[in-house]
Amino acid sequence: MSIVLDRVEEKLLCADEFMALPFDRVELVRGKVVHLMPPLFIHSICVKRVSDALSAWADRTGRGFVSVEASFLLSRDPDIVRAPDVFFVTNEHLQGQKFDSYIEGAPLLAVEVKSKNETLDSLLDKAAEYLQAGSQQVWIVQPGRQRVLVLSQDDSEISYRIGESISGGEALPGLDLSVAEVFRSL
Repeated sequence: MSIVLDRVEEKLLCADEFMALPFDRVELVRGKVVHLMPPLFIHSICVKRVSDALSAWADRTGRGFVSVEASFLLSRDPDIVRAPDVFFVTNEHLQGQKFDSYIEGAPLLAVEVKSKNETLDSLLDKAAEYLQAGSQQVWIVQPGRQRVLVLSQDDSEISYRIGESISGGEALPGLDLSVAEVFRSL
């Protein structure tokens, strides 16, 4: 397995080569494989709570699907394949997609939960990639600060704290998520 790692680190990969690798918990960033740490308990709880709330909204509206950690091809040459912690993708976006590989294009909403080994700057870089690829919103959930930073296509950046609710706006009409619910008992 280390032979494969050595080969991977020497050459830039395209998305199709990346998807054929035998690794879990990796992303492709400008052609290079980036290994991700397994999430901690607090990270997993935040992912589940956001996913549950978004899933209830998606089921109610019938506009699309919510899930966790699927691969999205955000750009080519060099290729970027990211797997947001939580995402919402519309029914229309899924038409014609291959479900045994990456999904082409960005999800309408990408959610990243900050892990202890990630910096806010690295998450803001990821957010910029999602937005540049077409995401309408990117949420950065920060368990340590108990806040959710919402970045939008219109370059707005709004920070929500306990006692406030995130509105889905035009991108996610009818969505209203209490920040307190995301961080309940944490």
